Amino acid sequence: MIRYRLRSLALSLVGCLALVSCVDSTDVELLEIEATGVIQGLAFVDNNGNELLDSGDEPLKRVAVLLAGGGGGQTLQEAVTDTAGIFRMDDVPVGAYRLQLDDAVLGDSLVTVLVGADAVRVLRDLETVVNLGVSFPVLSVEEVRAAAPGRRVFTTGIALNPRQSFGDGLVHIQGDNSYLRAINVDRGNIGTGDSIRLLGRTGLDNGQPVLSDVSPFELVNLAQIPIPVETSTGAATTADGGVLDAALVRIREGEISDTATVNGDFQFTLDDGSGPVLVVLRSFLQLQTAAVRPDTIVWSRETTGLLVPQADETGQVTWRILPRGGNDVVLENKLADLTVGVTADPVTAGRGETVTLEIVAQNAGSARATGVEVSDTIPVGLTFVSASSTRGSYNSASGLWSLGTLEAGAADTLAIQVSVTAAGTGVIQN
Repeated sequence: MIRYRLRSLALSLVGCLALVSCVDSTDVELLEIEATGVIQGLAFVDNNGNELLDSGDEPLKRVAVLLAGGGGGQTLQEAVTDTAGIFRMDDVPVGAYRLQLDDAVLGDSLVTVLVGADAVRVLRDLETVVNLGVSFPVLSVEEVRAAAPGRRVFTTGIALNPRQSFGDGLVHIQGDNSYLRAINVDRGNIGTGDSIRLLGRTGLDNGQPVLSDVSPFELVNLAQIPIPVETSTGAATTADGGVLDAALVRIREGEISDTATVNGDFQFTLDDGSGPVLVVLRSFLQLQTAAVRPDTIVWSRETTGLLVPQADETGQVTWRILPRGGNDVVLENKLADLTVGVTADPVTAGRGETVTLEIVAQNAGSARATGVEVSDTIPVGLTFVSASSTRGSYNSASGLWSLGTLEAGAADTLAIQVSVTAAGTGVIQN
């Protein structure tokens, strides 16, 4: 039964074809099916990931190039490149196709790029010329941070610091929503604000994602001026819970302490009152550090730098700030400008009446003042009744109002109530 059915179907099909041929022996559709063209191309390694054949790109020698239908799937034809990376496919039926390199060439990291098109279109009796590149996948900064270690990938972003011709080979980039640290970056003409493409291997360094063994390519010179993230010293030491890892940050008005030179790098502790963070001035920057000292004269008006993690001997990770140059650390002399003003209410009073003396102490300088005391002795003709202040304490016997620390721009008020004991008329000077 099975054999009989198959034979019947074959006979029916032959009969149908014969019938069509009898109807019109000049049917052009049958001829078009036989129309063919030629595909010739060059397979190359796209070293900079720009999807173009550049002078620095290398030909792929002796590799298999596969031809499949426009939707992919089964291999229809195969060609092998010569020593110059050239391949050729003859008698390819008219249509749209996809070219792909053999999986043995691509492995699990490379991708194929057809330069200038998504598909190859073959026309009757014509030669279609194509360039077939092989390169690494392009990931966003956010995707690189989430990628498994060991992948060779491209990514793009805005450079937050220059690649010095000397130094530690460190470049930070800013993506759409996060930042990335590139380590062991090859020397290249990379400046702050440049739009750059990086080819490197995903990995971890001190517990944070990085791109290592990096080749940089400049896309647009000074495409964007990086704006530092305003933060505090307390938040910087944890990179705000890791969110600001590799970011460019700025801290304003910080106290300097614990200066030291460690392995040739000058470092100091910076604290804006929210907790300390370590700042490291790397030796290759060749900065003059004599002015950076922990005393009551100098403080940091603002410090800008890159956030880099560092693990201690127990594995605990904290972040430190790496300034990019001398302009990133702005020092200011601590100058406190204290003023005292006194008013009386009422300004005219008779014997037995109460007058309020209001003393205002203000620091109009750029730095906090410490150990502040205001002396206001009650003059003859007045008797102390009571006192109140916004801060500090007043001793009526000594006439001292002890304030302690008065921050820059701050002001405090002391109100003293006195009774007039003098008789007659005249002026009492406070």
